[in-house]
Amino acid sequence: MKSLVHTTILVITAILAISCVHDSFDTAMLDDTTPRLVVSGKTVQQYSNADGQLGYNASKSEFRVSNDTMSEYFVLTCSDAPASEGRKIKCDVCWTAPGGKQKRTGVNFRVEHIEGDTIWLWSSSESIGAVVKVLQ
Repeated sequence: MKSLVHTTILVITAILAISCVHDSFDTAMLDDTTPRLVVSGKTVQQYSNADGQLGYNASKSEFRVSNDTMSEYFVLTCSDAPASEGRKIKCDVCWTAPGGKQKRTGVNFRVEHIEGDTIWLWSSSESIGAVVKVLQ
């Protein structure tokens, strides 16, 4: 009986730990400067040198990542330029997914890190991370 109680407690603890994994920024994202969109811990879109396109519109604070045919993409449109670490901004994000186009509006992001032209953003409320590039 005692081992059943211990096993049950371990299982419940593991489930709770797994459910909280994506509530905070994963610093492992900083190891890669490849533009990408991560939702709930899974990369849903990522730039490819072979067939990818990057876009940036400074006046709209908009970042775009797509393949050559635009069949796979993500677009991040921010309320303000993500110009400094720690800054909080609202963004609209849309992307293609196997089940169709996905969209979130008014998502609160925090600028986690800026290195050169690369910016890492994280939304703890939506578990969405983005790596984008400012193009000159």
